[in-house]
Amino acid sequence: MGLDKVDQSRLALEDFSGTSLTIARELGDKTSLPELVEALGRIWEQRFGNRDLGFSQLQVEGEALKLIPQDLYPCPEGLETQIPLIPVAEISYSHIHHLDIGNSPFNIFFIGFEREPLGFFWWKKVGAAHEHSLQQLIMGQVAILSRWCSRFQKAQELLHRDDLTGLYNYRYLESCLNFEVKRVQRFQSNFSLLFIDLDRFKPVNDQYGHLAGSHVLKQVADVLRLELRDVDSIFRYGGDEFVVMLLEADGKQAYGVAERIREKIELTRFVVNENDTVSITASIGVACCPEHGQGEKELLRLADECMYKSKRTGKNKVVMLDRVSTTRPSQTELEKERR
Repeated sequence: MGLDKVDQSRLALEDFSGTSLTIARELGDKTSLPELVEALGRIWEQRFGNRDLGFSQLQVEGEALKLIPQDLYPCPEGLETQIPLIPVAEISYSHIHHLDIGNSPFNIFFIGFEREPLGFFWWKKVGAAHEHSLQQLIMGQVAILSRWCSRFQKAQELLHRDDLTGLYNYRYLESCLNFEVKRVQRFQSNFSLLFIDLDRFKPVNDQYGHLAGSHVLKQVADVLRLELRDVDSIFRYGGDEFVVMLLEADGKQAYGVAERIREKIELTRFVVNENDTVSITASIGVACCPEHGQGEKELLRLADECMYKSKRTGKNKVVMLDRVSTTRPSQTELEKERR
């Protein structure tokens, strides 16, 4: 005698939950959120066939939600326009939201880390007999995913941070560039890169030692943090080189920010020991997407080339493809002139 539908559903729940836990453990803490979601999604498809369900990632910009473009589970068009209208403050991580998109009723369940929304599961509502079981199933998997997201987030945060300055590192820059270029292509937005290289930094290491040089790099990182918005990203590219990613900034805006950073670095006295401070300057190259290019490697190369043009033409200036700031004497040179 065959099992009835209720028994089949119960067995599917138990099997699905166990399989999901096994996959989560096998993936480990170094797995990204998209990789985990993709693995769970494959199980969903195996268990539920062609049912309309999926997962969409989110990011928060100010007080608004913004969907991250993705290929695995393209969000239904109606949801894509309705989700950003939900105020961040009204999101619940403990119960299912219901949205009617045209004639299709959808269930929405948000997941987050430290009250920051990471994304949401969505699925079309099914018959009342199976709705409760399906909700229990998905909420159970959300609980699993949320716990792993927390661990992934912490592990990835460590992997993406520079040990010395606490800024993001080169590995994370590549990932961010790839994402932002796709976002520009989909949403017709823009962003800019600043490539910053400290001038005459080697003499600081030679005269005061590498520990003093490291201390100066930390102070430069602090200057950058103070001069930039929370939505902007700062990366230590390597040695005394830094990259800044300015979101929603065109060439004119990026050039202004770069000039402000250059001037701030020039005017700051950096502590090297209990008795001494030093002055350094910075050469900065600027490249904008899509204004100057639309490929991540191309943009980084252009910003780097502009920075080197600043080096070759006197240092302590900002260079963009179609604009160059006036060469300025460094603070040290000005002090020598006054003597």
